[in-house]
Amino acid sequence: MKEFFGSVVGIIVTIVVVIGLIFGGAVVYWNVIAPAISQGQYNTNRNSQQFQATTIAHGRDLVTGYNLANDDGSKIAIKAEFCQIYHDITVAPSDLAAAHQQLCN
Repeated sequence: MKEFFGSVVGIIVTIVVVIGLIFGGAVVYWNVIAPAISQGQYNTNRNSQQFQATTIAHGRDLVTGYNLANDDGSKIAIKAEFCQIYHDITVAPSDLAAAHQQLCN
C-alpha cells in the first residue's frame, strides 16, 4: 500500500510540475518575448524606405487637401491626421517641416 501511495504522489507531483512549467513558459513568452519581437518588427517596418516614402507622400497630400478645403470641419480633420502622421517621418522634408510649424504648433 505504501508503494502505491508513493507512486501516486510522485505522479501527481510530476503532473503539477509539468503544468507549472508549461504555464510559466507561456507567461514568459507572451509577457517578455512576444512584445520584444513585435516591437522590433514595428521599428524595422517604420524605418523602412518604402514606409517613409509613403508617409511623406501622404503628408504632402494632406497639406494639399488642407489648403484646398473650404469648410472648417475638413480642415480640422486633415490637420489632426497630418499632425499625427508627421511624427512617423524620421527625416522630414523642408516643405512638411514648414507645414508642421504652421499647422501643429
